[in-house]
Amino acid sequence: MKKKHYAKISVREIAEKANINRSTFYLHYQDVYDLLDQIEEQLNSQLVDALKKITREGYVPGKHPQHTNFFKAMDRNIELYRILMSENGRAYFIPKMAETVRDAFYGHWSSFCGNDTPENLDMYVTYTAYGMIGIFLSQMDAEKQKSVECMGYFAGEVTNWVDERFVALKPNG
Repeated sequence: MKKKHYAKISVREIAEKANINRSTFYLHYQDVYDLLDQIEEQLNSQLVDALKKITREGYVPGKHPQHTNFFKAMDRNIELYRILMSENGRAYFIPKMAETVRDAFYGHWSSFCGNDTPENLDMYVTYTAYGMIGIFLSQMDAEKQKSVECMGYFAGEVTNWVDERFVALKPNG
């Protein structure tokens, strides 16, 4: 996918590159699209695992190790993200990733709020999801890339600011 659009890649090409035969490929995947789906699902699963660790409990102002872990999860697979987010990837990869991140945040916040979930929760979590992904995208190929710690700190500070306003809107908050 670095050199060619995913829709133009054959199973034969993948098998040759991976030094396996086509039947081995088909033991694991139905086709190229299934392989791509599984790669994307695995990446999204790693992001959700990192997001599950972001909590308000034990929050120390100015410390955002959980947010940093989100960026570390992305950074560990930076080459895959570069490829999947390139012109050779699928157009819906970023929106699908944002939906996964948004859903994880939504689940966390709706469980925190219970029956007092503010009507604008969807906008809060959408803003946060696209913001965190946007931070990574802006730094992925930047000439002077910020560290994952810097990205985590910034995302944590912004998220905390939004969270504080969100908590203030929560009835009985």
